Amino acid sequence: MARRDDFVALLLDRLTPPGTLLSRDPDSNLGRLCRAAAYELERLEAMGEFILEDVIPSQTTLFLDDWERALGLPDCDIEPTSTEERRALVVEKLTRPRNLSLAMIEQVCETLGFDVTVGLTATAHQFEVVLAEITITPFIAGLSTAGDRLGSFGLEALECVLDHVKPAHTTYVLTTPP
Repeated sequence: MARRDDFVALLLDRLTPPGTLLSRDPDSNLGRLCRAAAYELERLEAMGEFILEDVIPSQTTLFLDDWERALGLPDCDIEPTSTEERRALVVEKLTRPRNLSLAMIEQVCETLGFDVTVGLTATAHQFEVVLAEITITPFIAGLSTAGDRLGSFGLEALECVLDHVKPAHTTYVLTTPP
């Protein structure tokens, strides 16, 4: 409330032109108008302080949709279910290391919930992604429909993540442990 009184005093005493035409009495029409303006100034000042704290991606609520839109989230149809998960994806994408190492690819996959091990293959432009288990859904005549894949792994989300983080000149192979 003290801050509002400071705004009223500022509006009445310092910003009102000198003279007898405008009353500087706080109960006059001008005083009530200044009190209403002071209320809005106080509200805007509080909102400004809130915005400074809320714009930080790890604690945002008001700007979370804006962060997601700016970063192109959610990636690869990985839909987070809570606000904390949404914040974690924003922070992960902002702080993701930008290098070409296999450890970085493995770290990103693990951050997004995929338990994988990334290793080298015999060729220089290919790496392998080892999953604990791969379930293959085969195309079965009579049960599958036209347009279905001949065999699918159900790993479209992982493939999308790998396509986003891998260097453009490389390819990968999905495998299981020997």
